[in-house]
Amino acid sequence: METKFARPIGDKVIIKQHEGQDKVGILYVPETSKEKPASGTIMAVGTGTKEYPIMYTKVGDKVSYNTHAQSKVAIDGQEYIVLPERELYLIF
Repeated sequence: METKFARPIGDKVIIKQHEGQDKVGILYVPETSKEKPASGTIMAVGTGTKEYPIMYTKVGDKVSYNTHAQSKVAIDGQEYIVLPERELYLIF
C-alpha cells in the first residue's frame, strides 16, 4: 500500500527511519547520545528514470542506506529520509 502523502520523483525513495536503541545491555541511553541508525522502512517509491528504469524496492521493504546521500523532509509533522534508490545498501 503506497502512501498518499507524497510521491517521490524519478529514482528516489522515501524512508521512515528506524528508532535508535533505548537500552544497551542494562543501561538506558539518553536521547541526546542515541546514534541515528542508517536503516528504515520504505514508505514510497518513485517510477524510475532512463538511467535507472527498474526500481527494486517496494513499499514496506526494510532497507539499510548511505547516510551521506540523504535529505530529510517533514511530511505531516513526521521526519522522513529521501534519497536515490542506488544509495541503498541492503534490502532485508
